[in-house]
Amino acid sequence: MKVSVICLIYKSTGYANFVYESFKKYANPKLNSINFHFIANDPTKNLLDYLKENNLPHKLFLNEDANEYYLNRVYRAWNFGGFEADADIIVFVNSDMAFTKNWLKNLLKNLREDRIVTCRLVESGKLRSGKYGIEKNFGQTYSEFDDKSFQNFVNNISKSEIKEGGLFMPCAVYKDSFVKSGGYPIGNRTEKNGNITPGDKILFYEKLLPMGIKHYTIFDSLIYHVQEGHNEDSEFQHYPGPRRT
Repeated sequence: MKVSVICLIYKSTGYANFVYESFKKYANPKLNSINFHFIANDPTKNLLDYLKENNLPHKLFLNEDANEYYLNRVYRAWNFGGFEADADIIVFVNSDMAFTKNWLKNLLKNLREDRIVTCRLVESGKLRSGKYGIEKNFGQTYSEFDDKSFQNFVNNISKSEIKEGGLFMPCAVYKDSFVKSGGYPIGNRTEKNGNITPGDKILFYEKLLPMGIKHYTIFDSLIYHVQEGHNEDSEFQHYPGPRRT
């Protein structure tokens, strides 16, 4: 089975290096046929030059309307990455995330045709976390991140458990299911009462769930989330949709 790990990036060379180096450090050599790709979403010239000069795997995505609301362009880029992936399984991650030794192995071993599976997040505390999330600060920027302390913490809390629901990313899903669902909607939805329904919630619960695909969180697949990494350099730095469920 081919697996494609997909990450959006717009401007920050620092976060590009942060997420890619963490991925390489904790990639499991026993997992074959795994590739990592940045989707350079309307990238700055500086970022694009950096990706090329450092041979970082990437695909370029230029939105037809560069002035379209940024979140719509983010969702379009996620769909481009998923639809174009040369893989059986797609895994979406954010650029302000750091990985652990068995995160991908444990995530994929719980994937089924009738599941979309997500990691359990440890989040910096910049924002309140959501369902199953843990608030503990191991760094609120990539340069502050304390990987050693984070890995020790994960070793103590990791457990072989799976629960329904949770946050929305990182997530793993079969590409065929993602394509059949139509992918992410292009933007969040404003309800009649003024509430906002995020596009990832629409994908998980209004597109995939009617197809018989349920959402689960994997408790021994743990990821660190800096949170709002995009605010350090750009609104595009990581997936910005509301994820508090």
